[in-house]
Amino acid sequence: MILFEKFQYNFRCKFSMPYYKNYIRQIEFIRQLNTKASGLQNKNSSKRVLICIHSFEWGGAERFAFETISYLIEKGIDFHVFVEKKVTLPHEFINTIDSNKITYANEYQKSPKQLLDLIHVYKPNILHIHHSYSSYLALENMPREIFVLDSLHIVEYSNGGYPYLSAEKTRYINLHHVISEGLSDILINQLGVAKHNV
Repeated sequence: MILFEKFQYNFRCKFSMPYYKNYIRQIEFIRQLNTKASGLQNKNSSKRVLICIHSFEWGGAERFAFETISYLIEKGIDFHVFVEKKVTLPHEFINTIDSNKITYANEYQKSPKQLLDLIHVYKPNILHIHHSYSSYLALENMPREIFVLDSLHIVEYSNGGYPYLSAEKTRYINLHHVISEGLSDILINQLGVAKHNV
């Protein structure tokens, strides 16, 4: 009888302890959530958006980036813009964006490290790509908690351009935003991007 009780105790200790420890951690986690001591609620409710664009020259990607920035300003959401190619700002951008919210790439399409350094300092929880090659190069080294949204517009160049880059890096992108059914079909049927991510 004593031997059986000892076996029961050892069995319980050996197999139940991890579950018990996990249970205690969950209780502590719920307590912190209820007291807001963990800061998780604030972290998840506040948005910091990093917008990565090719340039301020007018095109489909830039027009949509401008509309995105206008929306963020209207909603009072904190944002910063990483620009790969320095050009003269169109007056719409000049009148809309505070120059302190703009960072220019040191090297055109070759600044993934600079972008990663900016992410480390700015700490965004959303990254919105509008045709930024440096962003694609940096994706695999970005913190996984950042929600990555990639806006795509047209298939261009003989190598497919940005949609092909986007498809190649799809494992690091949470959502591929496209402007047409044709581009959606190319991403899903030709380039193998998961349908639920488009």
